[in-house]
Amino acid sequence: MVKAYLKFYKHYTLIQNTTRLNGLWFWLRRLPLVGRKLSPTFYGLDDLKLVLLVILKWLALPSFIIKKSFLVLLAWLFPFMIKVLQACGMKALLLDNSDKVFIKALRTAIASPDVFQWTLSLFLFACLMSQVNFIEASGKEAFEAVTFAKTFQLSGSDTLKKMNRIKLLLSSLAYLLPLAILGLRYHQLFVAVCLPIALRIVGINSSIFLVTHEWWTSWLARQQKKKTSWIGLNSLLVLSCFLILIYGTVIRTWHWSSLLTGVMIVISVLSFGLAKGRLIPHDFIRLITGYVWRREAAVLKMKQGKGQTNQGFSAAQKTSQQLEVTDESDLFKRFAGTQLLNHLLFKRYRPIFIKKLRRRLSIMLALLVVIVGSAAYLTWLKGMSTEQLTAAQASLILPPTVFSIMYFMSLSKESVAIYYLKCDQALLNYPFYRTKTAILQSFLARWQQAFLLNMPLTLALFANFFAILLLFGKGIPLSFYALVLFYGITVTFLFSFHDLFLYYIFQPYDQSGQNKNPAFKAIDGLFYFFCIQNFQISNAFKNSIAYVLSISILIVIYVITGLVLIRLRASKTFKLK
Repeated sequence: MVKAYLKFYKHYTLIQNTTRLNGLWFWLRRLPLVGRKLSPTFYGLDDLKLVLLVILKWLALPSFIIKKSFLVLLAWLFPFMIKVLQACGMKALLLDNSDKVFIKALRTAIASPDVFQWTLSLFLFACLMSQVNFIEASGKEAFEAVTFAKTFQLSGSDTLKKMNRIKLLLSSLAYLLPLAILGLRYHQLFVAVCLPIALRIVGINSSIFLVTHEWWTSWLARQQKKKTSWIGLNSLLVLSCFLILIYGTVIRTWHWSSLLTGVMIVISVLSFGLAKGRLIPHDFIRLITGYVWRREAAVLKMKQGKGQTNQGFSAAQKTSQQLEVTDESDLFKRFAGTQLLNHLLFKRYRPIFIKKLRRRLSIMLALLVVIVGSAAYLTWLKGMSTEQLTAAQASLILPPTVFSIMYFMSLSKESVAIYYLKCDQALLNYPFYRTKTAILQSFLARWQQAFLLNMPLTLALFANFFAILLLFGKGIPLSFYALVLFYGITVTFLFSFHDLFLYYIFQPYDQSGQNKNPAFKAIDGLFYFFCIQNFQISNAFKNSIAYVLSISILIVIYVITGLVLIRLRASKTFKLK
């Protein structure tokens, strides 16, 4: 059995290497000057390619081990940093400038046995999650194995099983060094080395056992056809596993003992009986091929419409054409001209805006639940005081955070894309729609609508911030609440204006919806940089009041300048490209 696996892997890697080398040689021979001197006899030198394969594999071995060691290091850094914060305290870390406190905390964290247990829990969680793609028939490596089997007329079932087990062997050998170092540091060498390998063997054999059942393939095929349900199930699975992991580390530390490792080794040996003699059905193999083809088609479509995707065009193009029938007689009585067109657009696409708004509000609500739940856990279960956040610390964190969150949560980009795709792309062909009066009326009406759309997001953000201040704050004055409220409204004012202003001044889209304007991209990139760097900008001010007033004054100047430019320039720039 071992010889069969080694022979398979040798031929597999040799064919892959030969394909790459032949492809490289083919392109080298197409070079203007060098290509003529390169002989085509290289394609038939199989012995040379075998030697090159051995050399390349040995050269790639250190980088492969370093990559796996880095993953183990990341798994170790997370619990290590948490223990550092627990040892010196968040308040001391922020306010105390003494290096002795920090060095003492580092020594305490390194010596803590919980760091080893948490690291192993994180690593075992990652090992189990690595099998999810194979179970769901969505892994790229499984697709490559199936393609290889079809090309050389091999059994798809045997190829998939061999590739999974060879991958397990190679990665386990690569993980051996970093896990051994981790085990030696915490005097748990047997547990650190053997437990992950045993658990991964159980995971692979159990996965093979599961996918060989017809009922699993049938259920998987039905779920993959329901895109929304499929995404929901995957999200629920990831969230459940994440909560279990949090419970096994932060809430109640799981201890991985030598006895448990010995039991897991026995189970891993017995698990080979689950997969022995079982054949992976052809329907499951077809699911692998179909899923990867659909994903690559989606990626290709996204790349073709990259300019559209960046500015919310993909969202605009997916809006339903079967809009709800609405009573619009009242609008015809109250408005006329450009105002009527904009109000009709708002009313007809209001359900789409509301749907996108609800998704963002649900994220805010989930964050609020996490904040309240964390406070309840620390207060009731741990008996700890949550009043740790002072006004000085809150002023360093909360106001700059408004910019970053609103940049990603704002509905302005998607609304601008809908304006162009569903209205302006057609009406810009008519001169009356490009007059100064019509443009200004349209801009002000859309600005108002964008502000009303973004305001619920701001209120939800306030709810999260005020929950943090009320539950974790210590002596926060009412004036700080008013400051956050004022700043949030000002920033909402800006985000409702910015994308709409750039759209009217540059109108960067062509007939196909591609963004062809470099100035638009540059200014939007600078705005993104400003939003992300707001934490550094706030550090330049002595207090939060000076920071909020300065940014608010800049926003007012920017908006006034933008309105003047809209009045003077938009009639010349707001046109079809």
